[in-house]
Amino acid sequence: MENEQLESSREPSASSDMQSIVIAYVCWKDAHADSGWMRVGDVEDVPYIVHTVGLLVKNMKSGHISVAQSFGAEEGLVDYVLHIPYEMVDSVQYIEIGDVFSVK
Repeated sequence: MENEQLESSREPSASSDMQSIVIAYVCWKDAHADSGWMRVGDVEDVPYIVHTVGLLVKNMKSGHISVAQSFGAEEGLVDYVLHIPYEMVDSVQYIEIGDVFSVK
């Protein structure tokens, strides 16, 4: 997916210190490994697709879409954040919840 498409598909926050709660469903190609001895011809030539669902954290890491497991009760706290490089993303779907929280 193109970086411009990902950037333009993000919902703008109310201010730089506040963000609306958005659930993101991200399909992306992950790096993966094979273990043990094998013949080169036995390696499957297909991407490893991962489906991730989490709370979108906007503008957290340049060049990435960031999704968190949880937002904390204290201002600015996020938990278990996954940063997925834009180049690895196939598609993203968003669900706007509507509540806002502080990201500072």
